[in-house]
Amino acid sequence: MRNLSELFEFLSNCKKETILIELTDHCNRLVQKNGTKSIQPFKIDVENLHTLSRLSEWYLSEELPRLIDEMNQKPMVDEIMTVEGAALYMKITPATVYTLINKGKLKKIEISSIDKPGARPAIRIRKSEIERFLGG
Repeated sequence: MRNLSELFEFLSNCKKETILIELTDHCNRLVQKNGTKSIQPFKIDVENLHTLSRLSEWYLSEELPRLIDEMNQKPMVDEIMTVEGAALYMKITPATVYTLINKGKLKKIEISSIDKPGARPAIRIRKSEIERFLGG
């Protein structure tokens, strides 16, 4: 049986009919493997398959569409860029980016290193800050 994350990945990449075929094939394999002599493991697996089937149906009909809608509505995580990356993105030189930072037109993030006390902090800029500057 797949673990839950593998199950969700599997369910999100297949059609409902595929899941039913998978369940039927698994059930047939159990019957061939166990025969009628060992019915207890078969009953447990059938119960698991039934639960999996209900979970699959619920996931495909309700949860997956809700998650897709939720993903489409959430803004993407704000990317943090180096000065060089910001310069490439804006198609200007890194020196111009530093000038914009020094004039207060772009807000910077300073990242200090614990390993090197007294060293200059690394400067980063949020992509949303660049978008704000370019748009305004």
